[in-house]
Amino acid sequence: KQWYQRRVAITAGTSGANHVLEVNVLKPLYPITTEVLHTIASPHGRVSRIVIHNKTEEKIESLIEFDSIMSAEACKDAINGADIYAGCCTLDVKFSKAQSLNVFKNDDDTFDYTDV
Repeated sequence: KQWYQRRVAITAGTSGANHVLEVNVLKPLYPITTEVLHTIASPHGRVSRIVIHNKTEEKIESLIEFDSIMSAEACKDAINGADIYAGCCTLDVKFSKAQSLNVFKNDDDTFDYTDV
């Protein structure tokens, strides 16, 4: 199977609680897009941007930026360890060191929801 890596411009910040989450999808047997991640994350707060930046057969790495730390914390607490689909696509969620995400186009791998 094919894998690829996408370069993403991110601004480094401090560790600890943050409004940007690193969301790894383990055992991705089904396609994971920005739409799928938005559907999972948006019930917990306003999603600003999503970037899927590395895909392999074992995991998909992504970043989700929220409008507040409180929303990011709520999302992390609610979805960490959950499966998107029964028995696969397990979510491993932690706070990112990134302070903001740069999205240059809206597609299946990057999306800026602030202009929608």
